[in-house]
Amino acid sequence: MLRSTSFTERFANVNGVRLRYLVGGQGSAVVLLHGFPEYWAIWRHQFRDLCRDHLVIAPDLLGFNLSSRPRAQDYAAAAVADELVAVLDRLHVG
Repeated sequence: MLRSTSFTERFANVNGVRLRYLVGGQGSAVVLLHGFPEYWAIWRHQFRDLCRDHLVIAPDLLGFNLSSRPRAQDYAAAAVADELVAVLDRLHVG
C-alpha cells in the first residue's frame, strides 16, 4: 500500500492478543486511529507525509485487518485504549 521504505510493520502481543501496527519516521509521536470498519490503510496518504517530521504509529485495532479477532475479548473503548498504551510503551512513547 505504501510505496516507501520509511515504515516498518510490527506486531505486539498485548493482554493475550496480537496487534499489528505500522511505525515510521522520527520526532514527536502521532498516532493514527482508524474508524469502524476500517483499518490502518485509511491513513496511508497522511502516514507518508507525516513520517517526514514525526514518529507515526498506525495500528490495526483489535478485530480489524491483521490484528487478532478473539470472540471472548473486551472490545470496550477502555480496553482498546489500554492495548494502545501498551504498544506506545513498547515504543517508548509517552
